[in-house]
Amino acid sequence: MKYLLETSFCLDLIKGGKNTVSERIQGYRPGDFFLCSIVKADLLEHARSSKCPEDNLLLLHKFCSQFKSYDFDDRAASFYGNIISHITSIESHQGFMTTLFHKQKPMLSQKDIMIASIAESNDLVLLTNNAKIFVQIPGLRIETW
Repeated sequence: MKYLLETSFCLDLIKGGKNTVSERIQGYRPGDFFLCSIVKADLLEHARSSKCPEDNLLLLHKFCSQFKSYDFDDRAASFYGNIISHITSIESHQGFMTTLFHKQKPMLSQKDIMIASIAESNDLVLLTNNAKIFVQIPGLRIETW
């Protein structure tokens, strides 16, 4: 199985949190894990807005150099359109009363949908610490470690 690392998952790895995750990754081949341009942009944003941007940018560069990265390409754009269409049709059919009486779902951002689209278009499982957000995307394979 091959995995796309989502931003929250990467941040835990970089910070050294969840030692069991680091150990579990070592049990796989290096080519089983991937990044994408959207996640890298998120990570760069975190590094640049941190208390030690220079140090964190160096750490981030070292981290990212370990993984092949996928871009948001035409195949991902096609998945993105399908996901947006599906979400829009569900929201329009739920109606006002459903929105009033049901608990608010966690916000799904355009970046989240783009990351999911890259995972789906490349037949990757998304490794995330934010499953409650990504579970809203039908058909997306998600794992949390």
